[in-house]
Amino acid sequence: MDGGGSVGNGVGNTGIGGMLGSNGAATGSTQTLEQIKKALEMVYDVRSSNEARKEAGVFLDLAKSNKEAPAHGFELAINRAHDPIVRHFALSLLEHGIRYSWDGYSAEQATAVRGWVLGLAENIDCGDPIFLRNKVAQLWVEVAKKAWAAEWLDMDALLVKLWEGTGAQRDLCLYILETLVDDIFNREDSAAGIRNAPLTKACIDIFTPASVLQENFPGREPTPAVRCGDGGWLVRLVDMLEKCLDQGVENAEAKACAGKILSALKVSMGWCIPK
Repeated sequence: MDGGGSVGNGVGNTGIGGMLGSNGAATGSTQTLEQIKKALEMVYDVRSSNEARKEAGVFLDLAKSNKEAPAHGFELAINRAHDPIVRHFALSLLEHGIRYSWDGYSAEQATAVRGWVLGLAENIDCGDPIFLRNKVAQLWVEVAKKAWAAEWLDMDALLVKLWEGTGAQRDLCLYILETLVDDIFNREDSAAGIRNAPLTKACIDIFTPASVLQENFPGREPTPAVRCGDGGWLVRLVDMLEKCLDQGVENAEAKACAGKILSALKVSMGWCIPK
């Protein structure tokens, strides 16, 4: 194990911009990626000595704070050939960058990190462990709290695309909606609190049917064009819930879907505007 120095010294000080290919894709250092995998193996191998495990842990902590951590995380997480433990740690590399370094990113760097998170979401598969799917959803929410309804305006359209995709993508969409709404309205979340006003308004926009907003708030101040379609998520969720209920509780998939929809609706009941 090479300790923590290899992470910092192996990639220089160029930042995320130095890790982008001509098409915006991540181009993580192969050496650093291999070091991360070996360090994780050392941590979880029961045969490792305490000293070796501690050294590997220090290396992994330094890897999280490295400027290139999001690029390394994407490269490892997107590859299903890697062990789920490796992919989960890789997602934590992205998470650390989003939570603690976002304000220092250039527009190009922020767009790149957001693109990596969206790419991971689009590639979610039913074969991925649920803890990985939930982690990807949490990354989406972290980016939303930083950039949605500001420089990121098409989030709702991307959520609708997930909703209309595979079952795994629909479940991811539901978890994103539930977590985002809960963080904005129900929890004392520091990141959401900083941008509470625009995030609150954007949530009301995408959940509420356009006709209901117009009827109840005809003089409402215009907001950025964040919504996709006129129906809104309340209508989409209730329509899908009715379909699940029509299939009956004997249908395990429909039953599970109904439960997830109810969870998403539950966190919205305190502020939503009924149709």
